[in-house]
Amino acid sequence: MSTNEKDKIPSSPLPSSSLQSLTPFVDFSKGINGLDKVILRDSRGSSAEVYLYGGHVTSWKNDHGEELLFLSNKAVFKPPKAIRGGIPICFPQLFWKKR
Repeated sequence: MSTNEKDKIPSSPLPSSSLQSLTPFVDFSKGINGLDKVILRDSRGSSAEVYLYGGHVTSWKNDHGEELLFLSNKAVFKPPKAIRGGIPICFPQLFWKKR
């Protein structure tokens, strides 16, 4: 194994061929109304879909392809409306302004 390959693979008791089969797949694409989204898949078939607008998880499927999250059929994927259902991932930046 070359030095570059060692840098890319975290130390593990598993052989590198096993690590490669466990490596998740990441896809950046356009979703509904052209909003940017990321789709994460693992080798066993489970997946998650995250819209960058609001950092919103809109889908999470197990390795049988079963949807595990509720997403309203009334969800509007158009800013400034919030996406209904799923999991909003918020990193609020709350602070007090000094007057």
